[in-house]
Amino acid sequence: MTLLDPTTGEMQSLLTRADVGHSIRCVRFGLSGKKVAVASDDLVVKVVDVRDTTKIQLLAGHKRAVRSLSWAPDGSVLATSGAEGVLRLWDMTSSEAEPPCIKSLEGLIPTGQIGFVGDPPRRD
Repeated sequence: MTLLDPTTGEMQSLLTRADVGHSIRCVRFGLSGKKVAVASDDLVVKVVDVRDTTKIQLLAGHKRAVRSLSWAPDGSVLATSGAEGVLRLWDMTSSEAEPPCIKSLEGLIPTGQIGFVGDPPRRD
């Protein structure tokens, strides 16, 4: 994954497959553009600070691959959906390297999309 710096026109490598270690399944930028969440066949979601890519928060807890991500409109919560049928909500106001899971909903049918009420429609 590469980002273009609009002020300098330079490309910056954010993440590579070697960094993630697995096929990337879903990428979502927070609405502020300061953080990006990356889901893969790994069981851990990585949330990267776009301004300092050495700052990575790890969200561990899914038992199967994470398939979908969605940020709350205010960026305070990240929802993750795993292939095991569990939706997890994470407190992204935490500055901890591993933000806490604040809610877990089990027994769901895994789908390709999750979202919050008030999210703009996606075209992917």
